[in-house]
Amino acid sequence: PEDNTVGLIDLAKGEYGSLVVYPNPAVDVMQVGFTLPESGRLNISIFNELGQKVTDLYNSNYAADSKIVQQTDVTSLAGGIYFVTLTFTSDVDGKTHMITEKFQVIN
Repeated sequence: PEDNTVGLIDLAKGEYGSLVVYPNPAVDVMQVGFTLPESGRLNISIFNELGQKVTDLYNSNYAADSKIVQQTDVTSLAGGIYFVTLTFTSDVDGKTHMITEKFQVIN
């Protein structure tokens, strides 16, 4: 994984984990990095400013405390503001958690 992104994942830890979009703004490629304290089911999606889903980036089971960086090509996205939303359902208590980060695409 990209060293800059992994370092940012640690700095961005919030109440329930972290989600980092780097670089922001993005031109060709962006990295989405995340870590969560529990195992469970994870989905990461991109939404446009109108709240419409553009694409799914990651949809899989997740092992606790893994640091994952997903590289994504953004050249197919029109320039503008987007949102990366991480939706996680914990294996521990069955609760669903969400983290959202805003990013910009420049082209």
